[in-house]
Amino acid sequence: MRAPHLAFLLLLGVHASAPAHAGSTAQVSIAPEEDWFASQYTPGGLEVRADVRVFTLFALLNRAGYDAGPVERAHPVPTYRYGRARTLVREKLATAAPSVLEDARTYFAAHPEPVEVYLARVLGGPDVPGAPGDLVGLEALLARVEREWPVAALRAETLPDFRAAQRAWLPLLDGPFKQAARLLGLREGEPAPRVVVNLLEAEGSVRPVDTGRGWVIVVGPATRAPEPEPVVRELARGLLSSRLAGRLGARWAGG
Repeated sequence: MRAPHLAFLLLLGVHASAPAHAGSTAQVSIAPEEDWFASQYTPGGLEVRADVRVFTLFALLNRAGYDAGPVERAHPVPTYRYGRARTLVREKLATAAPSVLEDARTYFAAHPEPVEVYLARVLGGPDVPGAPGDLVGLEALLARVEREWPVAALRAETLPDFRAAQRAWLPLLDGPFKQAARLLGLREGEPAPRVVVNLLEAEGSVRPVDTGRGWVIVVGPATRAPEPEPVVRELARGLLSSRLAGRLGARWAGG
């Protein structure tokens, strides 16, 4: 296996040398709520999906003041550019039950963790080791959001946007991910990385998340067209950081 730092440097240009893969762009039928759990797959079998839990978490974060996005106007008061799905969710939740929002702000103040930690908890569950395991009560908070805010209706209304975004990724990922797996020394039998599309996030956002059962790359809306290079780069950064932390931890434990 190549040295990790060399692999990371090579991955910076992996897309440029990767052949284009033709993928299916056939339209999929839009089903009701349960279709949110249906995944789409690249020709090589990589999973690209939307996720109910990520949608609910980010609906709450947006309502609580998560405004990250490209600055549309800086002065005198900054305004930000959002896509159709995120704009719709923010507008519809502006008058949602305030008691849930108050409890959420109290929870966030008591658990000031990065967004990736929250994502690891919702995608990996309460058994994820480390900081995500400390987010006790998050599931109950998100369950209140589901009960008291119209997030299910908003998922149904934005589902066509999510499906279109998923389809746009399908022909782009196989080549870069295969090169990444080879350069990073991913072993056969390890859980394959998955991609989750999150249109309630900032444009161009890429967040690698270690769920304890494999890596998930949560991608925001594409600025113009999806770009696989940042996705592979962030996967490499997450994997190499995790490996380095594990090795250092083992050395410290051994004295």
